[in-house]
Amino acid sequence: MNLVELTEVPDAALPVARLREHLRLGTGFPDDSLQDALLAGFLRAALAAIEGRTGKALLSRSFLLTLSAWRSPERQPLPAAPVSAVLSVTLTDATGTATDLLPAVRLEDDATRPCLLPLGACLPAIPQNGTARVTFTAGYGPAWEDLPPPTSRRP
Repeated sequence: MNLVELTEVPDAALPVARLREHLRLGTGFPDDSLQDALLAGFLRAALAAIEGRTGKALLSRSFLLTLSAWRSPERQPLPAAPVSAVLSVTLTDATGTATDLLPAVRLEDDATRPCLLPLGACLPAIPQNGTARVTFTAGYGPAWEDLPPPTSRRP
């Protein structure tokens, strides 16, 4: 299993001004935003730590999950939650031929443990030396205010 973040959280979605205010950094100077890049880096590191420990994507973005085998033929858990959309599911064989599976699967909309479920009895078999690639969007929303309390509360 390999999970890759396809889109990055935009700087505008990070609460840099709120962190600057919480840290009581100086204001009213021409170089007030001098440390904004550093603060954004700290916020990104904090997001990565929280997301790594909880399995939750806090701010919405797209991910690519690559698998060489399904965890179970009846369901495939997705490693990030909450999932708002499954954008594509593709099987690729050893020669590189791709097959779209999106019509054959559905998302089990579970805020804590989302899964891909087959519309039939089982998920289609992944070819030998092939992969399944699942592209999905996960996160509570695009803005910091979309996070559930107490995560988004003011410091």
